[in-house]
Amino acid sequence: MDTLLAMVAKDFKLLLRDRMGGFFTFGFPIVMAIFFGTLFSGGSSSGPAGGIKLAVVDEDTTTVSRTFADSLAASPELRVTRMTLAEAENAVKLGRQTAFVRLPSGFGAARGRTFAGGGPEVELGMDPSRRAESGMLQGVLMKRAARDTFMQSNASKRPTGSTGAAGGFEPLRFRSRDIARQVKGPRNAYEISFPQGVMWAVVSCALGFALGLVNERQRGTLIRLRVAPLERWRILGGKALGCFLTILMLASVVLLVGRLGFGVRPASFPL
Repeated sequence: MDTLLAMVAKDFKLLLRDRMGGFFTFGFPIVMAIFFGTLFSGGSSSGPAGGIKLAVVDEDTTTVSRTFADSLAASPELRVTRMTLAEAENAVKLGRQTAFVRLPSGFGAARGRTFAGGGPEVELGMDPSRRAESGMLQGVLMKRAARDTFMQSNASKRPTGSTGAAGGFEPLRFRSRDIARQVKGPRNAYEISFPQGVMWAVVSCALGFALGLVNERQRGTLIRLRVAPLERWRILGGKALGCFLTILMLASVVLLVGRLGFGVRPASFPL
């Protein structure tokens, strides 16, 4: 056993002396995982670039609620689809919609009392992990509601009074409902690229140790090992054990970087 450990220590030293080989063995898998994960993670269509996918559930079915739904559909920040409540909940669970907003019965009547007692309450349902998009979505809904309120107020020539904080102007009130998304595959591109990084680690380690054997033969080290009182299986076994331990170490580092830095969740740590 001492002989195998000595061979492993020898191979580690040879690997670390080769700077280029050391980079491709230890650094390249992590660099490739981050590069491809970042490259393909920018293709989401549910963010601001493609518009937030929003399901609108109109349970009020009045002229006011339909006008507000049309206003949301005209917003460049949103991609609106009209659905029933059951359809909207299922779409958010499956990730087909980012969120849904429910306009309950009495929405239109409450809009007429915006300056008197606050705006109507709407229900906003989305995955609790998407807090940033929730804040952005609420801002868009408030903006559209305020715009429509002022347009209606000017059209009817009603006095609006103070619209600042003192006036308590609140075009909408939100009641949030968490809809846990059912994830059946990778949550993001990093959960694909970091397992690929692990495979790069396997290939890089195997290639590095194989090239180390070639270099030992060219430099005469292999001849000195063979004339020493060592069986061939000890020479190859030491190199194989060193390669195996390096793969385990590097795969663990790659997954640790992915877990801590990019939210990668391995389905099975032993695998």
